[in-house]
Amino acid sequence: MKKISHKLSAASAVLLGMSSPLSAQNEPWLIDIGVMNFNEQDRNTGLELMLKGTRATEEGGFISIAAELDVITGATPNGASSSDQPQVFTMASGIGHYTVKANDLPADDTHMDTRLALKTAINDPVNRMLTADYNALISMEFDYLSFAGGGALSWELNKKNTTLSAGVNAEYNRVHPVGNTTIPFSAMLPPGQPPLRGVSAKSKLGREVSIGVSQVIDRHSLVQLRLTHSLFRGYLTDSYKLLSVVEDENAATPGRTVGYLYEKRPANRTMNSLYLAYKKSYRPGILDVSYRLYDDDWEIRSRTIDVGFMFKRDHNYFLRPSLRRYHQSAAYF
Repeated sequence: MKKISHKLSAASAVLLGMSSPLSAQNEPWLIDIGVMNFNEQDRNTGLELMLKGTRATEEGGFISIAAELDVITGATPNGASSSDQPQVFTMASGIGHYTVKANDLPADDTHMDTRLALKTAINDPVNRMLTADYNALISMEFDYLSFAGGGALSWELNKKNTTLSAGVNAEYNRVHPVGNTTIPFSAMLPPGQPPLRGVSAKSKLGREVSIGVSQVIDRHSLVQLRLTHSLFRGYLTDSYKLLSVVEDENAATPGRTVGYLYEKRPANRTMNSLYLAYKKSYRPGILDVSYRLYDDDWEIRSRTIDVGFMFKRDHNYFLRPSLRRYHQSAAYF
């Protein structure tokens, strides 16, 4: 990802369509512009654009406003299993269809998604030891709408070498898939036949609490620990995913696909995660090592290890090669 940062004067900000800084001291805005392009072999292609403005406040905090635009196209797995025969799948609208070759992983090659997100964050020092943070987000897709917001408190002690933090977040999501929501375990009908569908939209709610601690070890290194507990309720099913119905082991062709059903997921999900990080500054840059452990009541367990080193080129550019290892178990309802 290429990231460009510039400090702008009030006149420059106006040229970019931004209002001029509001403080009496005419504080400058720091503008971040990001562009990321990614490709998965024989799968998805995506482009992400990001624009973020950050400005210091008179109290020593900051306010930031950001906009992100994501566009993804390509083949996305539809949940069905592969077969030794070509497979034909009806699109979500019930009108069109797509075909998957024998022994290929079933994937919808007509998939396309566009997301626009607007974010804002405020950092507000309450006093020399306590700081409050607030955030809000709205994210929009053609079949999804999400509102989220939250806050956190950070308390510095031990000569500011130790920081304790606690935060809460909440979100509301409205899902309105193409062709309306599916009826759990209903059959996928052939193209051209009116699909069996439920209501046009459903919602889900999410809540999250977190606690953490950051400890300075010496002038060049620190360690961080964060625990997070999340709870989701409502419509957690993916209306675009399918289950394959296959012949049993006693049939003439065991394992052969004979039909498809729309999936159903539980209406509740509880998640817990532990995040541990170590950062150390060297003359050419910063070493960043992190470990994340995750589990939920869908019996998904995952572990992530990330090791990176950020080489500081100058005030505007950096290079960060990294190595990441991830492992996840299957879900079981």
